[in-house]
Amino acid sequence: MQQNLEVGLKIVSLDPARPQPMAGFYSRTGFSQGAQDPLELTAVYFRQGGNEVWVCSADLCQFPDHDAKDSGLRFLQDRLSCARSSLFLNASHTHGSPTVNAHPAVLPPSLHGWFDPRYEAASRSYCEFLWERVAQACEAAREIARPASLLSALGTTRFPMNRRRTVNGHVDNAPCPDGDIENRIRLLGIQDEYGKLRALGMVLACHPTSTGAQPKLTADFPGAWRRAMRERLGDRMNFFFLQGSGGDARPACTAKDEHWQPVDFESLERMGQELADETEAAIENGWRAYPDCALASTRANCDLPCLPLSAGSGWVNECAPGLDAYRKAYLEGIAADRARGVEPPSSIPVDLSLVRLAPDLALIGADCEILCGLGRTMEAALPGVDAILCGLTNGGFGYVPDDVENQRGGYESESYIFEKWGGPFAPGIDNRLSEAVRSLWRSLPHAF
Repeated sequence: MQQNLEVGLKIVSLDPARPQPMAGFYSRTGFSQGAQDPLELTAVYFRQGGNEVWVCSADLCQFPDHDAKDSGLRFLQDRLSCARSSLFLNASHTHGSPTVNAHPAVLPPSLHGWFDPRYEAASRSYCEFLWERVAQACEAAREIARPASLLSALGTTRFPMNRRRTVNGHVDNAPCPDGDIENRIRLLGIQDEYGKLRALGMVLACHPTSTGAQPKLTADFPGAWRRAMRERLGDRMNFFFLQGSGGDARPACTAKDEHWQPVDFESLERMGQELADETEAAIENGWRAYPDCALASTRANCDLPCLPLSAGSGWVNECAPGLDAYRKAYLEGIAADRARGVEPPSSIPVDLSLVRLAPDLALIGADCEILCGLGRTMEAALPGVDAILCGLTNGGFGYVPDDVENQRGGYESESYIFEKWGGPFAPGIDNRLSEAVRSLWRSLPHAF
């Protein structure tokens, strides 16, 4: 006999108590100067029998990486007495949030100010605050779990625009109206035991970079969307945002000719209304109900090999425009490491999470920025399943493109420059990650 699904939801503030260094734009140094709108974390708790999963949505550029990630997850596991696979922590990727990583591995001389000890101390302090808030939200959501059922809806969006345009033979970060985007808007609905819709989550694939490198904290368009939906459906409804495979998209309304431009906060509210219109259109298309649930989760790393490179291998002349200082810093960093007998990593682990909510409904998480083509490929690895790819889940170490976009090059293919890897990803990304998703799915219990 199938056991009933129970769901609990709790929203907590992520607003810092004091100014913080901000994430998302390396050119922006200094500390935040107040907040334009609230930063939130929503913990959605699912329980069925002995299985439990937390899907958390946060107004962050990313969750912590490296040592801060491992220590934070251990803290949550101990506090919640749960398996690591029960934690699905997704960041909206707003570029208006505090930074949770003190600095990237490689920075050019012009940005060495990021090594200011004040920044590192502030980011470590905010990390401690963040993990405590996540724990509090997760505990509270579990406490109030009640019988519930799941819904999904599908619509289309004109909100994102591709940002990988070929300019003079190079792929540049510039508006590309004809480029590939993820034009689906996906909704997850949570009904109470009386059939009343109580919570609504939106999955959208697009960078929240609308207001640019200004100094105020902001949730960007995900926050504006939540405010617009609360105006329309009331404060008793809960709304949460999950970032999809938006590694190669920015808001279309921020494109101006051949460049991107920031919008003001009044325009940001109009963007929220635009997304609310698309959300309501998706709802009008009709809800799909999931009468049977099959809650289970798993997690594993998938290693992606790097191509070995050297300064004379030709790649120096093929990187995206504007990265000369980063290339130079990369080469100097690699040379300094090798002088100490340290070789750059030859493969990079992608931390993959899989949450099965129903026999034919699943969330796929990856701790990186997934480009939309790769997102569709990974979702297609589970035929017959409504699979939803969520990048920036449980961290965000860099970009991962599909094989075609990796071959094209450009900024999103060059995370190795910032992290001191041995080189760009080798061919075979699509197949490796697709097979890893299938393997995770096969490892789940199928008694439902």
